Amino acid sequence: MRRAKFVSQPIKGSLKEKEIRNHIPDLYISCPCGSGKKYKFCCYRAVDKEFHNPNELYLNIVKQENKKEFCMYENQDCHPPIIKAHSIQNNKILSKLAVDGHVYVASFNQNKFGGLDIKKCGKNEATIATCFCKYHDDVIFKDIDTKNYNYEEKQNFLYAYRAFSKYYYDRIVALENLRNMFKVSPNFLIANGGYERIKGLEKSVEENENIRKSFNTALDYGKYDEIKSIVITLDYEVNFATAYMSPLSFDLEGNLISDVWSLTDRLKNIYVSIFPENGKSYILISWLREDDSLELHRYRQQFQEIKDEEILIRVFNNMVACQSDNFVFSKKLLDTWGEETKNIFLMQCMSTFIAKNGRNIGQIIEKNMKEYECHFDLFLKI
Repeated sequence: MRRAKFVSQPIKGSLKEKEIRNHIPDLYISCPCGSGKKYKFCCYRAVDKEFHNPNELYLNIVKQENKKEFCMYENQDCHPPIIKAHSIQNNKILSKLAVDGHVYVASFNQNKFGGLDIKKCGKNEATIATCFCKYHDDVIFKDIDTKNYNYEEKQNFLYAYRAFSKYYYDRIVALENLRNMFKVSPNFLIANGGYERIKGLEKSVEENENIRKSFNTALDYGKYDEIKSIVITLDYEVNFATAYMSPLSFDLEGNLISDVWSLTDRLKNIYVSIFPENGKSYILISWLREDDSLELHRYRQQFQEIKDEEILIRVFNNMVACQSDNFVFSKKLLDTWGEETKNIFLMQCMSTFIAKNGRNIGQIIEKNMKEYECHFDLFLKI
């Protein structure tokens, strides 16, 4: 799930208690700003700082660069420094997609609807997170950084771990950014579902810590079969790459797998990597063995039953647009698309935050992955 961008207008003054209690019934909870104080004695009745539009508020917080530095696999072997670790391999995949050392990535643009855009970026700065020390980034991922993909169980595990690490890092930063937004403009955040989003991110961060322990324990003992994977190969190279984790809301027949709006249910997550290598493209969809279930067995079978490549590509297009915010494009793909197609893709990326007739558009698409006709193609043969 990608970060929330706000599209409504600022609020002048402070909300009335009745309006606040519609969202926060108990005023004596810990304040959503993360101060550790009770809400009643912290941000309650505070007046918002003025800003011209909500995207300006978000950008102001993001500019403060509330970055974290830690090692996902922290132990006695950690060697400083903490580095900008790539969730998509720099020397193999990013170098292949780059033109003059640059690729194109998702970015925030306060002048765009919903704030989502695509920008040119130096490949050394693309898809990074300061979540590994140099020693562990080099040692752990050696089998995918220095070896060609060869369908090995360990490689599938490492691609999933790397996709998870970016999500783990991004959720921590997103929670801190949202809490800081609450400090600045609590009334706006409350009125626009910001408190609920903070609670959702808190749940996500807590769950992710348990997932991190599962990955690290499997890594400790070399139990790479703790990851179950679907691997699909295309006989040509795509001009983009992605690595992400996402809750799996529905299977390919529209049956519910996880209620992403629940603050109590354990979500079933998938770890997805799509990348070009040596004349082929690989799509890896993985999940932890501890999440394995009849529903996920059916999900695997549903992929196996798709014989029409056009439908398969449609599913993958919809998956990436609805589930990922960690993708990299080549200039070649974007030039082929043109501005109109790029904007259609971005609108589908924002579909999670758009409703029609009271129904969430992103959820409608995810429920109908095989049928929903998207008007862009990430998998164009160029």
